[in-house]
Amino acid sequence: MRLGKSGYLVVLFLVTGSVFLQAQSDRASLEQKRKEALAEIEQTNKILENNQKSQKQSLNQLNTLSSAMKARKNYVASLEEELVILNREIISREDSVAATRRRVKNIKDEYAASLVHAYKNKSGDHFLAYLFTSKDFTQAYRRKKYFEQFAGYRKSQADSAKVLETKLSVMIARLSAQKLEKENLQIAQKQESIKLEKEINRYNLVLKQLRSNATKLRRELAQKRTVANKLDSEIQKIIASEAKKLGGTKGNIYNKLSTVEQALSKNFKENKGKLPWPVDQGFVSGSFGLHAHPVLKGVMMPNNNGIDISTSPGSEVKAVFNGEVSRVFAILGANFAIIVRHGNFLTVYQNIVNIAVKQGDKVEVGQVLGKIFTDSGDQSSVLHFEIWEEATKLNPESWLKRRM
Repeated sequence: MRLGKSGYLVVLFLVTGSVFLQAQSDRASLEQKRKEALAEIEQTNKILENNQKSQKQSLNQLNTLSSAMKARKNYVASLEEELVILNREIISREDSVAATRRRVKNIKDEYAASLVHAYKNKSGDHFLAYLFTSKDFTQAYRRKKYFEQFAGYRKSQADSAKVLETKLSVMIARLSAQKLEKENLQIAQKQESIKLEKEINRYNLVLKQLRSNATKLRRELAQKRTVANKLDSEIQKIIASEAKKLGGTKGNIYNKLSTVEQALSKNFKENKGKLPWPVDQGFVSGSFGLHAHPVLKGVMMPNNNGIDISTSPGSEVKAVFNGEVSRVFAILGANFAIIVRHGNFLTVYQNIVNIAVKQGDKVEVGQVLGKIFTDSGDQSSVLHFEIWEEATKLNPESWLKRRM
């Protein structure tokens, strides 16, 4: 089946419309990604400003720069993706504009031809003669209707041309707006790429300076392992002690909990991916699990049982859910740790000073537990945060809600 000119236009507009709808959906998703990247860039920049106040180069500063680079790369990538989508939209709209222009020209050509025909046959005598030469009344009537329909066709041609020209003007205006948007995106992409290059250069400089002091890094790594082992040991003791107290076994105390505590456990679990962050502002500078040391080649960092969240000096740490404080204890060289129980779940907050709670206290979501320690050397404030389900270590990033 062959499509006529009008059918071709309908198909073109349908295809173009579907392209634009899909593009709108894709661009909405990219807008969300861009907002998230910008929020993290803002956070890392604030923390880097504090780092700049100190001449001390540290692993935390390197991690902050790494996070800043990652956020900037995500932002640049979203701009690049949007440029691809916008180019697709522009090409599709240009095709639609060209097809509409051709249609307008065809209509005008047809209209001009009909005017010429009408001019050649415009004489009233010719029209009357044409009618009077009819064989009968029926033929005369049909000839009269033909002239009327021909006049109506000319009018519809003129109207169609006007409607299409109006649509064409709107399409051209939108196309111009899109091309301007493309230019602005290209400018933004170039500017962000320059910023990214500066961050990469700064990262490499700090990396070089840190590598020149490997002995100090190994000493800090040993201290970090000691802190991690101490924290893990204390949590394991709490789990074993409470399991024994309840008459259950380590890693299986849920059935021994009261109805209220079981309901709290269930509520906590149902909030996976929705828990508030333990700090008002910050970003993950140390992720869950095993990772290679960012500076020392061939050396692994201690297994991270949780995540490290870098934030601004003086920041408060807050409970992420209702619960009861199971333990508050000091770790030599790493300040205080607070463990809060939520049924058979535990949340752990470490590197705390100015403790605001004590063992046995009932706490509510958002309640201040203390302040995060700020290192006077590099002005870093890093909260170590863990989530356990009985004896199982969980990745906190899967439990916290996405931040803007």
